[in-house]
Amino acid sequence: MDGKRRATKASVVQLIELLTQAANIPSEFSQDDPLREAVKTQVKLAAYCNEERGIVGCSLNTFKALACTLGEGFTGVEALRIKAEKALSRRPRPRVANSRRDLQEKKASLQKIIASQDRDLQQLSLVISEMKSLCNHLVDLNLIDRKAYYELEISRINQMLQKRRK
Repeated sequence: MDGKRRATKASVVQLIELLTQAANIPSEFSQDDPLREAVKTQVKLAAYCNEERGIVGCSLNTFKALACTLGEGFTGVEALRIKAEKALSRRPRPRVANSRRDLQEKKASLQKIIASQDRDLQQLSLVISEMKSLCNHLVDLNLIDRKAYYELEISRINQMLQKRRK
């Protein structure tokens, strides 16, 4: 077997491993559009290239001949291709709110999110005003130990922040 044919055979082995992974864990490959396109037909699968994985394309006849020398043969690779295609084509579709109840539930959840964000915004505004006040005090006051005063005030501000997290 010459070097090019050996490299192509290794490429087919890598492609079979990729198909197995795509069939078993389709979520990892759902965004890989070239792979999704390649599993649609035998010709596209044979021509599929992915340099990162060491996969080079070849003609369908070469692909079939090399696949026949491996494991379950070309029929096994074809079954794996179909399995991967089905797994990759099943995309979870977002649920469309089409009833009044669904819309009301969505509205209520969005209102909860807005209320939570409003509380967070108020707390951040309070922390910012406290930090500004701390800066003014550090500049204006004639303190002997500025660092101790700073650490005391920062611990108070941190306690304010931790109240919200609980």
